Amino acid sequence: MPPQRVLAGRTGITTPIPMSIPWSRDKDRYIEGLRRFQAGVADGWIEFSCSSIVEAIDWTHTTEQRVASLLTDMAERSRTRGGSATSRIIRDLPVHPRVDTGSVAARYGITRQAAHEALRRLSEDGILTERSFSKRAKGGRLRQVFSSPELIDLLSGIISE
Repeated sequence: MPPQRVLAGRTGITTPIPMSIPWSRDKDRYIEGLRRFQAGVADGWIEFSCSSIVEAIDWTHTTEQRVASLLTDMAERSRTRGGSATSRIIRDLPVHPRVDTGSVAARYGITRQAAHEALRRLSEDGILTERSFSKRAKGGRLRQVFSSPELIDLLSGIISE
C-alpha cells in the first residue's frame, strides 16, 4: 500500500496527500532514496519521505488558496446571488470544470431552461466558455458544453510549476 494511503487512513484525511508532486520535483533524490532503501539504508528515504509530506501539504494549501481566490473573483465578476444556480456552478467548478445543461439541471434540481439560462449568463460574464461537440443532444442539436478556461489554465500552471 502506498505510504500516502497509509498516512491518509491513519490521520482521517479523506484524500491522499499528493506525494507525486514533491517526488517529481526531485527525481534524482527520489530514485537514490529508493535504491538506498532497497539496499537496507532507510534513514535517507525516511527523511526524504517526511520532507515530501510537508512539501505536498504546503502545495495542497497553496493550491486550495489559489483556486478559492479565483472562485471568489469569478463570483464577484458574475451576476450571481447567494444560493442561485450560477453561484453553485461557480462554487463547484473545481469538481465539475466542464458542464452542460443536463448535468446542471440534474445536479441542482432545476429545470433545463433554468440550467441553460445560468450557463448562458456565466458565459456572458466571461466565467465559462461554450463549445459545441459533434455528439448530438436529444432533438438533434449539437451538444453544448461549458468550461472554465481560467480554472483549467490555473490548475495546468500549478501542476507544471
